[in-house]
Amino acid sequence: MLRSDEAGLMHKVSVGPDVASRPDSYSSRPASPAIVRAGKWLMRDSNRVFLVIFVAASIILFARLLAPFEVGTDQSQQLEAARRLTEGLGLTTTNISKPTSPDISETPTPEYLTWWPPGLSLIVAGFLAVGLPLLVSLKIIYGITTIAGWIGCGLIINGLMSKPFRVGKRAYPVRFLIAALLPVFYTPLWKGTDVFLWAGIPFFTILLLRTGKERSTVAPVIVAGLLFGFLCGMRYASLFLGVAAFLILLQTSYPDIKSFAKRFAGFLLPSLAIILCIFLYIKLYSNQARGLPEQVNVAAGIVNADDTAVGILNSLPVTSDLVLGFPLLGQIVSSAGIKPLTYLVGIISILIVFSLPLIVMKGGAFINEKAGTNLALSISFLPISLVVFLVATRFVTYAGLFGVRRYYEPVILCGVLIFYRLASTETTYRMLRMAAGLVVLLFAAYVCLYRPALYFVPERRGQVVQSVLGFTPTASERIHSTSQEIGYPGYRLYTWKENSRLKVKQLYEANPQALFFAQEYPVFMYDRFEGTGLVPGENMRKFPGITYLKEAYTSKPVKIFWVLGSEMKLDFIPASNLKPVFYDPIERTRIYESDFPADYRFFNKR
Repeated sequence: MLRSDEAGLMHKVSVGPDVASRPDSYSSRPASPAIVRAGKWLMRDSNRVFLVIFVAASIILFARLLAPFEVGTDQSQQLEAARRLTEGLGLTTTNISKPTSPDISETPTPEYLTWWPPGLSLIVAGFLAVGLPLLVSLKIIYGITTIAGWIGCGLIINGLMSKPFRVGKRAYPVRFLIAALLPVFYTPLWKGTDVFLWAGIPFFTILLLRTGKERSTVAPVIVAGLLFGFLCGMRYASLFLGVAAFLILLQTSYPDIKSFAKRFAGFLLPSLAIILCIFLYIKLYSNQARGLPEQVNVAAGIVNADDTAVGILNSLPVTSDLVLGFPLLGQIVSSAGIKPLTYLVGIISILIVFSLPLIVMKGGAFINEKAGTNLALSISFLPISLVVFLVATRFVTYAGLFGVRRYYEPVILCGVLIFYRLASTETTYRMLRMAAGLVVLLFAAYVCLYRPALYFVPERRGQVVQSVLGFTPTASERIHSTSQEIGYPGYRLYTWKENSRLKVKQLYEANPQALFFAQEYPVFMYDRFEGTGLVPGENMRKFPGITYLKEAYTSKPVKIFWVLGSEMKLDFIPASNLKPVFYDPIERTRIYESDFPADYRFFNKR
């Protein structure tokens, strides 16, 4: 836990008036009390881990601000919705649109974006509304979020790594090596909303833990509730924090159930005020009859319960990430494809995850600490809450979120931080201390040796650069990347199909009356084709799908460019009317040109 002398930054500090200073000497003016107090806190030996993390995070942030900004597929649609909102078109996206007619020349109607919550789009729209360019807006938003996230993580990590790691009686600087490299390899990418959830969790936890120290106030839980509501507005996956809040507040209040009820109500009511607004937005604008986000189907996993259960079992090894702090074991087991091994590793991992609170309480490391102020005990509930939430989503969505690794990243360090505290505390039971020490050494080897070494493996170099600098280098192996030259430093936005996107612009300039249908549409329209006559949703559209094309026809002669992934084929169009005009093997894009007369029907020709 954070001891009282380690938690100075967790409490408000008063900023008094400037003391008198000599008018002829600006340098002689005393620093404000807040700065002095923060400086003293940073200089304490017990807070050096935080200082190392903050310095490393600042360096990584500066490096990322210099890097080109790679727009993610999901993010592109949220950015388009932000732009359309500033243009008075509502929070809509052309990636989800409703055809107004079987006539392929008619422009479909864009629909409101409810697949993701509106938070990111609203924030970006606010920056655009005051005249800031999109790239500058994104750098500011993600930069502030990243440094704030590492300040919060630094406070948590500093509290749990306050003691040196020892082997026998000799201390080793393992904690400082880990602290220096965590921001390098564990800063979330800026290609979506994951970073907002990651950045909010430490402050969410600290606020809830404050109730164990200050039982007379509910102010921290009210702020935590507002933060929870905000995070849900950024990312639906943040809902798992509601479960975590219930468990954390229960343990900080126990055995005073009345106090727990008061605090949980103080947490829930302000969060519901925000979540209710999100729900009403979805209810009003979702294209589902039940007013749910597009990916939600309450019968998806229940109707096929057997398949759902098998899917969960096959995905269990991913929970080893929460134990070890890195995904290597789960990746090896999953790639091996040996079912008994998959189930064995998965079951052991999930049992350890659910045993973390018991390990903390009964492991001997916290015998002098109260449960209500135990930081390790509080964060042990985070991975449990996440697993429960992801298993639940497996029953109400078609997407198997339980097996998707990036959903675990915001809390991936919880287990290894708990094990570090156990390994560095002399009162921990000997066998448990040895096991915890082994986990810490494995994690240190992964962060300090394995991850840096990957840079020297040519086919993995792109992944290392992506994780550190936040962008994917040109023609990287094993991950999606563009064939266009992307330099560093660079002031630009781009996607992994940037070269294909440039070709689309060139084709439009030569054929301004043509229509363009893109299979992977979102990666083409993130900036709405500024400076060109291409208009997303009008002459540049998402590939309409076979169901629509079976009824579609042309009311007038039209030239169409089909912008496809390398795997898709247009068997319903005669080969003589499919002229290849572009192929990019790195971006896996093929573009074909077709000319159709008036009254042409793609399937029922007559």
